[in-house]
Amino acid sequence: MPLQTQAYVAVEKGQKLVQQTIELPEIQPGHVRIQVTHCGLCHSDLHLMEDDLGISQYPMVPGHEVVGIVEAIGSGVKHLKIGDRAGVGWLSNSCGKCKQCEHEQENLCANNEPLIVASKGGFADELDVNAHFAYEIPAGLTSENAAPLLCAGITVYNPIKRFFEEGMTVAVAGIGGLGHLGLQFAKQMGARVVAISHSDSKRDEAFKHGADIFVNSANPEDVAQVHGEIDLIIDTISAKHDFVKLFDMLAPNGTLCVLGITNEELKFLPAHLILTQKKITGSAVGSPKEMAEMLDFAAKHDIVTQTELMPMDQINDAIQKLLRNEARYRIVLENK
Repeated sequence: MPLQTQAYVAVEKGQKLVQQTIELPEIQPGHVRIQVTHCGLCHSDLHLMEDDLGISQYPMVPGHEVVGIVEAIGSGVKHLKIGDRAGVGWLSNSCGKCKQCEHEQENLCANNEPLIVASKGGFADELDVNAHFAYEIPAGLTSENAAPLLCAGITVYNPIKRFFEEGMTVAVAGIGGLGHLGLQFAKQMGARVVAISHSDSKRDEAFKHGADIFVNSANPEDVAQVHGEIDLIIDTISAKHDFVKLFDMLAPNGTLCVLGITNEELKFLPAHLILTQKKITGSAVGSPKEMAEMLDFAAKHDIVTQTELMPMDQINDAIQKLLRNEARYRIVLENK
C-alpha cells in the first residue's frame, strides 16, 4: 500500500511552502524509504521553486541534502539495512545503461534525474529513493554536519579531487555554503590554499576553515600577491562577478572551475586561453562512488560544515533568511 506522510510543498512557482499530506509509493525492488531527520537548505532548492532552470514540476517537495533513518528496503538492496543512517543528495536516478553510467559517472548521464524533479524531496517526514543513490553516513559525521555535504560538499570535493596534484596552489572564490567546505577539502588534500572574497568580512573565518592566504578581490594589492600563481580556482560565486579577474590570477596551465549558477555570460578572448594554456571547466555534483568517497574523506579528516539548525516547521523563515544572505553558512532543517 502507498504511504501517506507529511511534507512541505511548493504548489506553484513563487509561493511559500505549505504543509500537506502526500503519498509515497509502496516500496519497490532496489529502493529504500528513509525517515527524514535532517535536511539542508540549498540555493538550488530556491532555483527549482522558482523554475529558474526550466525543469521544475509542481507540486514539488524540495530538499536534496537529506539525512535520516532507513525504515524500509526493497528486494536486492545490499549496502543498507533497516535502522541504518543514510543520506540522499541531488541525484535520485540515472539510466544505468549509457557510457557514463557504465563508467560510474552517473552524474553525467544525459537522463539522470534530480531528486526534487523526479520524485519527492527531503522537506518531508519520509522519502523514497533508488537505493543506488542513498549512502550510509559514516559514524564520524553528525547528521546535521552530514546533510550539507550531500550537495555542497560533493560539489566542491569532486573538482578539487579531479584536478589537484601535489604542490598545487588551490583557490576557492566565494566563502559561503560551498566555499567554506572547499577550503577544508583543499587543505586536507595538501594544497596551499587561497580564499578569495569580495570583502574582508570573511577573512577570519576563511583562515579558520583552512586558508593560507586571503585575497580581497576588490583590493588591487591583495590581487597582485597571487596574480599568475594559482593552479586551480574553484569558483563557487553565484552572483555577478568578474570572471576575467579570476582567470588572470591563474598560473600557466591553470584551471578555472565554475560551480556557481548565474545568468551571466563568460566572455574571454581566445588569447586568454592560447598564450598561457589556461582552461575553463565546470563540475556537476558527483557520482555515487564519488559521494561515498567524499563522505569517508570528510569523516576521516574532520571536515565540519558550519551550520545553523532550525526546526523543519520554520522552513519558510529559513528560506527568507537564505534569500537575505544571512545564513552562516548552511541552514539545516531538523525534523522532530
